[in-house]
Amino acid sequence: LETIASNEKCNVGGIVLDPDTKEIKGISFNYARTERLFYDDELEKDYKILESLGPKDAEVGISSETEDESTWIVSYSRSDGPTEYKIYDQKEKTISPLFVGKPVLLDYKFAPMEDVRIQTRDGLEL
Repeated sequence: LETIASNEKCNVGGIVLDPDTKEIKGISFNYARTERLFYDDELEKDYKILESLGPKDAEVGISSETEDESTWIVSYSRSDGPTEYKIYDQKEKTISPLFVGKPVLLDYKFAPMEDVRIQTRDGLEL
């Protein structure tokens, strides 16, 4: 048994596997925000592109993709607004709107969430 990745603050939140080879392409950890480790350069580049194309400070998630991985359904989750879903053309590196979850929330301004950490008496952090 071999440890591939770990995080001392939290458990693994998700794993991305190559559908054909079953090799690990990426691992995510969910602490205050999602942190990702990439083992596939193309996937890392795509995530950076997706982060640059979406709303500021939104967390990118891949909801679905076609079998040939050319078209992805991407979610942009943020604490100060509704989740937005977009279609990502992986070959062209472009996104187009799909829909907004709870679009009525677009009419309101929300304060962004802030993570709070509490030091316990035994020295652990919550």
